[in-house]
Amino acid sequence: MKKALSLILALSACSANAAIIDIEYEWDGSTFTSIYGNNLFGTVLNVGDTLNLTFTALDTNYWDFSAVSITGNVNLGFEYPGSCGTRSSEGSYNAGFDGSSVLSANYSEGSQSCIHMGPENIDFSSVNMIDSFSISYTMNSSTAGENIVGSYSETTWWQIWEQFGMTGRNVVIGEVATEVPAPSSLALFGIALLALRRFAKR
Repeated sequence: MKKALSLILALSACSANAAIIDIEYEWDGSTFTSIYGNNLFGTVLNVGDTLNLTFTALDTNYWDFSAVSITGNVNLGFEYPGSCGTRSSEGSYNAGFDGSSVLSANYSEGSQSCIHMGPENIDFSSVNMIDSFSISYTMNSSTAGENIVGSYSETTWWQIWEQFGMTGRNVVIGEVATEVPAPSSLALFGIALLALRRFAKR
């Protein structure tokens, strides 16, 4: 009974600590800009975390997938050898063009090694052009000592950024705007606190 309770508590703790990481790149035909100010390369994942990755082409730009067919360049790659291990994952993906979905599905992979994780491969045979692609990666388990997203080499069969032509040399990290409360709002908040204190003393 105690062991079962300990297991439940451990699983609950993992779920409570799981992070959702959103990374979105906009492509203007030559440069990828991270609109949330974070970079895919160097992202650290823990068991239970979900990484939501999106590529969006701006203006009239698009990616030609007419000759892609079935490809494995839809997975996350990890640094080698420090992040080598066996992982399991699940998620979903959606490819779009001109505001409509042209391909979408869920996936679940029970065991992958050593430095990739994701749907293993996707069949794009029915797709000609896309201007947006979103995919989620939830890491359910990992035997690696660390899970740091990174490039193994410029050409592999698994790294998703290769499919869209992104490298460490054509990425711009955008600035994230932080909202600061206006002075008038802070003043009103302070006045409200003073009023509450005076009312409480009566």
